[in-house]
Amino acid sequence: NRLHKVLQVTFPELEGILSSPKGDQYWELVTAFPSSYFVLDLTNEELEATIRRSTSKRISDQRVAELTEKLISLAKQSYCAVKKDSPMLEQARYYAQELLRLSDCRQAALDEMKSLAEFLPEYDILLSIPGIAETTA
Repeated sequence: NRLHKVLQVTFPELEGILSSPKGDQYWELVTAFPSSYFVLDLTNEELEATIRRSTSKRISDQRVAELTEKLISLAKQSYCAVKKDSPMLEQARYYAQELLRLSDCRQAALDEMKSLAEFLPEYDILLSIPGIAETTA
């Protein structure tokens, strides 16, 4: 994917911040920190605030502290191959924001499909089949 390709130049270690380099929280973190420069320029409190804003879910203080320490550690290990004002950093942000937008569009489409299917008689039958979830039914 294009975001992965750009991050390999700007901040490859960031892909190790979460268990999986995908999802809304990961893309929010890429938007905030497309390069290790942005991590190292902030205080711990500012980093913690940014991590809290990266997810709509409730996140514990301990988890925020762990992610902050891990982010700082990854930033110290990283060497950015481009300058702080490089267009590649904006490109990384752009791709992350597009993935967030597409994720929102996908979720909206799934919600609409679910609301339309709920009234069909076969919907409950399909849901009773093991391995069939709401999005598949």
